[in-house]
Amino acid sequence: MGAAITEALKPSAARVKTLTYGNGNEFCGQAQIDQALGSTRYFAETFARWERDSSENSNGLLRQYVPKKQAMANTIETEI
Repeated sequence: MGAAITEALKPSAARVKTLTYGNGNEFCGQAQIDQALGSTRYFAETFARWERDSSENSNGLLRQYVPKKQAMANTIETEI
């Protein structure tokens, strides 16, 4: 999963300064992601939902324009 995140964010690496991860297994490659992107990692506390509100809000805004089942790889920048 870390390789997929790195590849997805590489075009924007200059703008990626920090990443906030959840505590799930899907983020087990966070050290490699930060090293590849030059970012700093933070972790949301397990029961502190308010620490993830920004990402949840961003996902909600994104889904207004990109349907949930549509792959982001198939989405062109002018659609967003």
